[in-house]
Amino acid sequence: MASRASPYSPDWPGALLQAGAAETDALQPQIGIFFGGEELETLRHKLTTGYLAPAFDQLRQQAQKDMHLIPEAEIGRLVPWPLRIFGRNRDMHKTLTAGVMERLAFVGLIDRNPEMSNMAARMALSAAHCEYWCESPMGIFPGASWHHRSFTEEIYCRACALVLDWAGFCLTPHGKQVIRDAIIMKGLPRIESDFKRMEYIRHMNQGIVFSSGRIIGTISLLPAYPRYRSLVEEAERDLHEMIDDYVHADGDTLEGMAYWNYTFSQSMPLFYALARYHGQTLQAYATPSLIKTGDYALGMLSTAGDGTTYLPINDAHADQAYSPGLVAAYCQISTRLEWRNLYANMMQTTQIAPDLYHMILAPQDLALARPLVEPKFVAFPDVGQASTIRHDPEVGYTHLHLCSGPAFWGHYDEDKGSFILEAAGEVLALDRGVSNYDHPEANLMGFASRHNMVYPERPDGAEVHQPTDVPGARLVSTLNGDGVVAVTSDNAAAWPRGLFKTNLRRIFSPSATLFVFDDEVETEAPWAVSFRVHSVYPMRADGPAFWVQGERASLRIMPLNWTPVTAGMDVLGMESHLQSVNLLRLVTPTATAHRLLTAVEIVVSGTAPQWLPIHADGAVMLRKGGLELQFAIESAELQVTLVRNGQAATTYLCRGGMWANS
Repeated sequence: MASRASPYSPDWPGALLQAGAAETDALQPQIGIFFGGEELETLRHKLTTGYLAPAFDQLRQQAQKDMHLIPEAEIGRLVPWPLRIFGRNRDMHKTLTAGVMERLAFVGLIDRNPEMSNMAARMALSAAHCEYWCESPMGIFPGASWHHRSFTEEIYCRACALVLDWAGFCLTPHGKQVIRDAIIMKGLPRIESDFKRMEYIRHMNQGIVFSSGRIIGTISLLPAYPRYRSLVEEAERDLHEMIDDYVHADGDTLEGMAYWNYTFSQSMPLFYALARYHGQTLQAYATPSLIKTGDYALGMLSTAGDGTTYLPINDAHADQAYSPGLVAAYCQISTRLEWRNLYANMMQTTQIAPDLYHMILAPQDLALARPLVEPKFVAFPDVGQASTIRHDPEVGYTHLHLCSGPAFWGHYDEDKGSFILEAAGEVLALDRGVSNYDHPEANLMGFASRHNMVYPERPDGAEVHQPTDVPGARLVSTLNGDGVVAVTSDNAAAWPRGLFKTNLRRIFSPSATLFVFDDEVETEAPWAVSFRVHSVYPMRADGPAFWVQGERASLRIMPLNWTPVTAGMDVLGMESHLQSVNLLRLVTPTATAHRLLTAVEIVVSGTAPQWLPIHADGAVMLRKGGLELQFAIESAELQVTLVRNGQAATTYLCRGGMWANS
């Protein structure tokens, strides 16, 4: 059957208007999901004469290439979805036409190009004539009860809806009905089944993402079938319920920034459409959860590179930026000027992807771009993330990020108690992020052993994991003031039950270039543990200290009150871009209790360190010129005294995990 010539012809008799589409005055939005005829000329002017004109030209060029496709040849039992995970070999050559038809319909409307509009309509008709809108034959075998959720149905519902809106003038009443029937019979039933049967999708990104096709597809039915308004209302309630569940009280989410970016990049155009549906601006429509989670996203930016990328926490690639369309939406939603500055910098420093939703959401004019990286301290206790960015006159900006927080069954890394350290635009102690899921290293990157933490060492070398069925870690306490930052993460409950009686990581930082880690660990049985640092940069030993040698800045790692029995520096796997990663592994003797005080100093590469460790009468001290840090260690307690020119200035006390100063 696959080799048989398609019986469908490009002229689609009875479904396509043969002459009416050539009338360019008729090229107007038919439904007004994202914009109506009264807004079309303003949008056209923005895309053809403003700062987005180069990106729109790229979109136009892609659409011109799309004109060579033959959508009728794609008609078959399954809608085109060349996905290797579940697809058949015979389907791998097919073209996923959902995004293509949206692009053609949009460019055809903006450029007044009826041929492109006509091609978009042909693609929607071709998709509508496929028997099923699921991507795998495993979901349609007789007697099958398995279905890979509504990914395909969602995108084709949305795409066909937008063709009805942006290219509906090419279709006869019969052609429109064929496409509406496909949305009603082939798309929405599977989506509705997922929302009624699969409870888990309401507690992660999938339900939010599926809402786009569910709601936009249904809105496109309203001109013909106004009783579907009740489904729009139900789906909108579900959407806001899921957003409120996905976003915690302080704005954070548990899946990491890549899935945050994916989730809200997919849903923000939907919020824009719903705001328009209700006759509101996006800012007026935005809920407190949407506003708060935007604040979280700003707090999770990296200082590496040009400062426009996010930290690769959990399942995320490094060096990735938020979607420009998402940033553009927050320029409308949020009153925080950081969004406008981030957007302006992204437009200047990165090539603008030809994303039609970004073009719709983008501001008419750009703000003046200012430097992105600036001092800040943020803490999100619900998800257990904390960041401090400070400036040193010699090194530049430094950034410490601590990962804590609850365990999670979804997109999750075993990173509780780990840290990331950036300086001078370089990531000196990294989180590997994740590679593509089909790469054999992908799962390994998330292991606890591949994060910057204190790690329990099994005698047989087997991996020890932080499981998903435990409570996880807690960001117990944070302190920020007078240039001093202190944080504590309680990690005992992030490990297998019964392994740790105590697992506290305290971090005290008196300046932008010094971070002192106090790791207090107690186990039921004797264990060795290792202090681990991972980096793509070279490592070397220098007496009792160890170095990570970046290009502009380096790390000097100094065990202060302990001596490793093993100090290993070896390659261990890869990071998200498949670059080899070096591991510094400092191993303790085997015991039931460990107290590791370890200083990490950031040094301008090629210069001498400034903080000197001093041991006198059993005391542990660090000195830099006239400034001295004195550490007093007791069980479940750390006291740090800052001494300036021989005079005690401030004392910081952490009892258990709680920091205070006097």
